[in-house]
Amino acid sequence: MKPKFRLYFPENLVEGKSIKLEKKQSHYIKNVIRLTEGDKISLFNSKNGEWVSTIVSHSKENTEIKVNKLSILKKKESNLSLAFSPIKKYSQDFMFQKTTEIGIKNFFPILCERSIVREINIQRARKIVIEASEQANRISVPEISKIQKLENFLEKLSNDTSIIFCDINSTSFDIDKNLSKV
Repeated sequence: MKPKFRLYFPENLVEGKSIKLEKKQSHYIKNVIRLTEGDKISLFNSKNGEWVSTIVSHSKENTEIKVNKLSILKKKESNLSLAFSPIKKYSQDFMFQKTTEIGIKNFFPILCERSIVREINIQRARKIVIEASEQANRISVPEISKIQKLENFLEKLSNDTSIIFCDINSTSFDIDKNLSKV
């Protein structure tokens, strides 16, 4: 029987290992989801895949879990990246969530000449992509780079990188024609 709840766990997962979850994760499992001792849960990360695990005990500070068996091997995923100029908080949160769900591997916040929003809360963004990965049954969690200027981003690209540029105000771009070249 497949566990009903998935949780991202960045550390190494191996059969028989006992782990203690951090305080926030423990609180969520114990008090919000209300899982009890003996309940099954899936732990995952991009290094080790997804593992069926059992809740051993709850304490005030943490939850102890025993890793039982590998249920899904880590798999090769798309190599799609998204470079974007930061936007307002709620729209940006939505963008992180939905693009994580469709398989974006890397996020590159780009500071452009006319960018209005000039900062990004990477810790908040990381939390959103972890939750989206848990929801979407992804094994990996996308990486989020520090904000950088457009010129610096372009200098780091390799010559064989394909770029699709979206301009909401453009009327001359034929997306189907250009995507077929990629």
